[in-house]
Amino acid sequence: MARVLATIQHNTAGNGTSKYTAPELLDANTKYGEEVDTYSSSLILYEMVSGKIAFENMNAIQLMTAIYLHKKRPDFDSTFSKKLQKKVELGWSHDAKERCKLDDILQIISMGETLRVSMIEQANNTQKK
Repeated sequence: MARVLATIQHNTAGNGTSKYTAPELLDANTKYGEEVDTYSSSLILYEMVSGKIAFENMNAIQLMTAIYLHKKRPDFDSTFSKKLQKKVELGWSHDAKERCKLDDILQIISMGETLRVSMIEQANNTQKK
């Protein structure tokens, strides 16, 4: 696990948060591009819309095991738009070749009205509980 953590730090020059780090960054020999940004943007988009913090109660070792070895991702609840869910799932795919383009995620983010409605619905549902 130490080697995995060291690889992340080497590849990202110590920047970023490991939960937002794309799986391919664990391989020091991998050349990567915008797919790593698509991965992290998808996770951030999930957090923005759901109002939940992904992997909130995990330490670094639990996080690495869940994300990189078991390919775990956050769960969606029933209030999350199915269309948006499909795009987010494509964006954080374990295989970089299967991910949608970063522009797809940025387009969703720029569609502020859709996000605002989802966030308001989420807040209303939380208050009702």
